This record gives sequence, structure tokens and C-alpha cells, in this order.
Amino acid sequence: MTDVGVTRTLIFRVRVCSEVLCNTVITNRATGSSDTTDPNPANNVGVSETTVQAQSDLQLAKGGPASAPYSTTPVPSIITYTLTFQNNGPSNSAGTSIVDVLPKGFTLDGWTSTVAGTTLSQNTVNGITTLTFNLGILGPVAGNPSGAIQCATTFATGGTITIRALVPIKHPVINVTNTATISTTNCLADPNLANNTSSVTTFITITGSDRSDELSGKDRGQRHAGRIDSLLSALHL
Repeated sequence: MTDVGVTRTLIFRVRVCSEVLCNTVITNRATGSSDTTDPNPANNVGVSETTVQAQSDLQLAKGGPASAPYSTTPVPSIITYTLTFQNNGPSNSAGTSIVDVLPKGFTLDGWTSTVAGTTLSQNTVNGITTLTFNLGILGPVAGNPSGAIQCATTFATGGTITIRALVPIKHPVINVTNTATISTTNCLADPNLANNTSSVTTFITITGSDRSDELSGKDRGQRHAGRIDSLLSALHL
């Protein structure tokens, strides 16, 4: 019971489900009533509208070998890279994508993803191949700092992409770096960009058989040179 002229305030807190899309307008409607006849029911309803803002802290880690050999045969050697990623929340990450730039001359042999529905587009410019993996929506991981939860639709919160890249035949013996970056189309920027990009450096080596071929080639050249020297000496005699 409330006396005439007395104002009371009710404060309550609600949580917006993480799958609500960015810029969605949520309407909250409240209606007051009484056992006593109200002479002016028109002012018994209050409406509040809130625009949802989505933000996600995405995390990416790149994996790959410290060294790998090139091939001198018609069949190139293969390097396997991994991309491990997750959404730390608090919101769903809409339009999530990973851009992976392969070392110059490397090409894609194949790939797999643990996130269903992942698609790939790629293009090569001046010998550099760029891979773009489209992951769609990633939900927030359980136990994220904000306590955000998925209420209705359940999305993958992270996963792993495996990339098999072909090393160019007789590639120079040098270090090569593979870099990848994860991003979102959420209306609020990622609060921690430091964990969005990851790189791995691999030293391209020469195989043992290639060394043997090179050494045997040098030996053959030395033997031929010796024969020529002997022949010239005989002619001078």
C-alpha cells in the first residue's frame, strides 16, 4: 500500500543474453495497477528502450615448426600450421574472421577447422598468398570475467584451424614468418588487441639427401678436373 503523494522506486538488474545482436533495441515495459479504481490509467505504463552494444575480446595463437626442409624433387615438402582461437567475451563475436598471410612463395595444400560452417577465401599477389577464414559467430567462453552466458542459441566459443602449406622447391635456406590476425565486426572495438595477432618463424633447411647430392656433385667435378689436368700434362710431355 502506498499513501497518496508518496513515490517509491524499484531497482532491478537484468542480464542481456550474449547472442543478442549488436545495435538491437530492447524494449522494457512496466505497468502499474491497484485494487483501487484509477481515474487516469493512461499514465500507468512506462516504457524504456535500450540499444545493445556488443564487445568481445578475441584471442589467437599461431603454431608451427621451428625448422622444416625444402624439397628438390617434383613433390614439394609440407609445413603444418595451427591457429587456436577463442572468444573471451563478454558478448558474442559476430562476423569473426582470421586473416593468415603465408610466407612468400608458399601455397595452400589443404586445411581443416573444428568450427562447423567455416569458409575460406584466398588470393595471391606478387607470390604472397593470403587466406581469410570466416568463422561466423563465436560465443563467449564459460567463466569469462563478465559472466556473460548464451541463453538460447549455442555457438562455438573457439576452435582450431589446421593449415598445410607447400614449401617452394629449392627454397632459400632462410627464416620465414607466418602471421595471422583475428577480428570481429562487433559495434564496439576489441578491448585487448594485443592477443589478436600471432606469428611463428620457421627456418627452412636443406635435407640430408640434398647435401649428399651437392657433395657428390662437387666430388664428380673434382674428379673430372683431375682427369683434365692429367691429360694436359700428358700432352705437354
